[in-house]
Amino acid sequence: MNAQAPKLSAIRATLPTNSGVYIFRDERDHILYVGKAKRLRSRIQSYFQKNRQLEPRKEPMVEKIADIETIITPTERDALLLEANLIKEHQPPYNIILKDDKFFLYIRVTLSDEFPTVDLVRKVTSKKDAYFGPYASATAARETVKVLKRIFKFRTCTPHQGKACFDYTIGRCLGVCMSEISKSEYGDMIHELLLFLRGHGDAVIKRLRADMQKAARMKKFERAARLRDRVQALEKIVKHQTVISNRKEDIDVLGIAKDGRRASVAILQIRSGKLLYKQTVQLASAIEQSEAESMSAFMSQYYTSTLERPKEVFTEILPQHTSELASALHLNIRRPQRGTKATLTRSAHENAQQALTAYLASFEKDEKQTRNTLKKIQEQFSLARIPVRIESFDVANISGKHAVGAMIAFVDGKPAKNLYKKFSIKTIATPDDPHMLAEIVKRRIERMKLQTPGWEKPDLIILDGGKGQLSITRRTVGHDASLIPIIAMAKGGHAKPTEQAFRETFFLADGRSFQLPATSRELFLLERIRDEAHRFATSFYRKRHIKSQSVSELDHISGIGQKRKKNLLRHFGSLERIKKASEKELTAILGQKLAKKLQTCLKEMN
Repeated sequence: MNAQAPKLSAIRATLPTNSGVYIFRDERDHILYVGKAKRLRSRIQSYFQKNRQLEPRKEPMVEKIADIETIITPTERDALLLEANLIKEHQPPYNIILKDDKFFLYIRVTLSDEFPTVDLVRKVTSKKDAYFGPYASATAARETVKVLKRIFKFRTCTPHQGKACFDYTIGRCLGVCMSEISKSEYGDMIHELLLFLRGHGDAVIKRLRADMQKAARMKKFERAARLRDRVQALEKIVKHQTVISNRKEDIDVLGIAKDGRRASVAILQIRSGKLLYKQTVQLASAIEQSEAESMSAFMSQYYTSTLERPKEVFTEILPQHTSELASALHLNIRRPQRGTKATLTRSAHENAQQALTAYLASFEKDEKQTRNTLKKIQEQFSLARIPVRIESFDVANISGKHAVGAMIAFVDGKPAKNLYKKFSIKTIATPDDPHMLAEIVKRRIERMKLQTPGWEKPDLIILDGGKGQLSITRRTVGHDASLIPIIAMAKGGHAKPTEQAFRETFFLADGRSFQLPATSRELFLLERIRDEAHRFATSFYRKRHIKSQSVSELDHISGIGQKRKKNLLRHFGSLERIKKASEKELTAILGQKLAKKLQTCLKEMN
C-alpha cells in the first residue's frame, strides 16, 4: 500500500473540475508524469480506481505517486501547450519524449533588424523574427542556410561599417557593409527568401525574372546579371523538388514505426504542392504505448515547437483523441483512405521504419565490436562460453485475460526472427506474471530436451523481471535450471539513458545483483534484446485481444468482411469505440450505405 495514501486522499478530495495539467511526483519530489485533461478531477481519479485499465508500465508509477500538482488553464489548447513545455523541460520517465528535442534547430530570419540576416538558433525568443523548423538534423539545417546564403547573399557583416567584409570581396554579400544597397531593395530580397522558405520557389523565380528584365531595359546590367545568377540557382533547386499536388497545398505527412522502447516518426513537409523536406524524429520511452498514443505525444510536442505550421496533417495512424488534439493545435488531422495522400502516408511509414531500423542496428554493423560486447557479457555474468545465442522471455495480459508469452532470440548480437516463438498461457488463469513467465521457460526447456528443431540450447536466457521472477522460474524448472544460465533484468523505465542505466538491475542465480555502466555497449545490447521480447509479446497480445473483441458482433453483419473489420478496429481501436462512432466517422471508412447498416445492426444487437 502506498505510504502516502492519506495525503493523496486529501489531495484527491479537493481536485478541480476545470481543464488543465496534472503533475505526479514521487516521495523525493521528482516528477514522474505530466498529463493534460479536459476535466482534471475525472482524469486523475481514474488512476486510482480498483478496476483501472492502465498500460502495464504505468502500474508501478501509481505506487510511486506521493504528491499531485494541478495547474488550471483557461482552455484545452493552453493545457496542451503547457503539457508539451513541461515534458520538454523535465523529461519525466513515464512520458514519451522526443529524443534530442533540446538539440532541434530553427532557421531564424531576424526581421527585427534594420537589415535582417539568417542564422540558426535552438529557441524561439522573439515574436518579431521569423522561424522555420524545427530541424531534427543539424546537418540539414546548416546546409539549408548555406544554400540560402549562396542564392540570396544576405549579410553576415555589420551594416554601414565603411569597409568591405570578406563575403563582399568574394561576391557573397550585397554590400550592406559598404552602403551599396538600399533598405528597400534589401527588404525585397528578404521577402523573396521568406517566400522560398515557405515553399513558393516558383513565385520567387517569376518575380526575379521580371525584375531582371526590367533592369536590363533600364541598362542596369550589373543588377540584371546578379538577378540572372539568382534565378538560375533557384531554378536548379526547384527543378529537383518533387511535385506532389497541382493544388499547391501546404501539408505535412507523418509516418510512425515502433520497436521496443523506441519509435521513429517521419515528417514529409509539402509546401505549395512540392516536397520540400523530409526528416525523422526518434521518440524515447515509447515502450508499451500504442502507435496512436505515440503519435499523439509526438504531435503535441512537435507542433507546439513550430510556428510555420501547415493547414493539414495526413497520417496513417491517427493520434489518440484526434479531434481534441486537432482543435488545440488548429490543424486538420486526417487519415486518407485512397489516392495520392494514402500513398504518401505509406511512404512516410517506410521512411520511419528505415530510420528506426538504422538507429537500432547502428551498433550491430561492426562484427568485431559485437564480438567484444558478447565477450564482456560472458565475463560480467560468469558464463562458461561466449553467449552466441541469447533468448529473452516476456508475458503480456491484462488482469490475467488472454495471457500470452513470447520468446525471442538474438544470434551473434542480431535478432534471429526465424527463432521467435509465441505461447498461449495454459496453467495460470489469474494475474500472475512470474508464474506465467516460469511456465513458458519450462515449456521451452522441455522442447529443447526433446531435440526439436529450432529449440536448440541457448547460451543465456534473460527474464523480463527481477529477483522474484528469477526465483520462481528456477524453482518451477527444477534441476533443469542447471542446464542453461538464467538471469533476470529489471526494467529501468527511464527516458534518460544516463539515469536509466542505474535502474536496470541484473539478478543472477548465485544471488548477486548489479548494474552495468550507462554507456556500455553490453547494456545497450541486453536492453535491445529485452525490449524486443516485450514488443513481440505485446504485439501478440494485442492481436489476440482485438480478435476476441471482434468475433461476436462484427462477424454477423453482412458486408463487413475480414478486411473491413480489420480497418475498423485499426482505426477506432476497439468494438466499443466503433459503437460510439458517428455516422460521419464510419462513412469515411465504409461508405454511407454500409455505415448506416453497421450502426443499425449494432443497435439491434444491443
